[in-house]
Amino acid sequence: MNISEMIQQRRKQLGLSLRELSERTGVSHTYIRDVENGKYAPSFENALNLSKELDLDLKQMIIETYQSQLRQTLLQLIETCHKFELSIPYDQWVKSNLPIQPLNQESTKIHDAAFEIATLLYQESRKHVLEEKLSLLKTIAGNAHEKIIYDTLPDIIETISVSSKAQGIPNTRKEISAFLEGLNNKFENLGKGVDSDE
Repeated sequence: MNISEMIQQRRKQLGLSLRELSERTGVSHTYIRDVENGKYAPSFENALNLSKELDLDLKQMIIETYQSQLRQTLLQLIETCHKFELSIPYDQWVKSNLPIQPLNQESTKIHDAAFEIATLLYQESRKHVLEEKLSLLKTIAGNAHEKIIYDTLPDIIETISVSSKAQGIPNTRKEISAFLEGLNNKFENLGKGVDSDE
């Protein structure tokens, strides 16, 4: 549950109108409405005022406020890069400590996906795992022009996950290796002018 849902749900549970909550907290009722609708991320000060009046968990409210602000900032960043057709080199993004590189995809809804990736990266303390994740992002970014990468990647990851749980990681790795070997063989045969279906 995000901060918008937390505030709205609790306000309704307490039977408070937007104006009543506004009078109790000193926060504009239109501002509260916009926060509930996800239009704005609340400031920490307003979030804490609302938290106190609605008797919401303070720690959770702070976390959700931060995430809401980060999500909004990240979306603005992506929209700005798209608007001005900016492509910032990957290494420059990493050095700037930005959570993810906008991938220059036309009209792609990557807002929530980007935030989820950023959150997971920030939570990862194992350096080698973090480097592997960043390497994956770099690989995906480098194939941004290939729509098939984005269309099939979620299905591939889900299939690997299900297969690993069902038959174990070693067996899944064997099947992946066989699949990749088959693709490489077909590619090599096509390069030699051999019909791979024969």
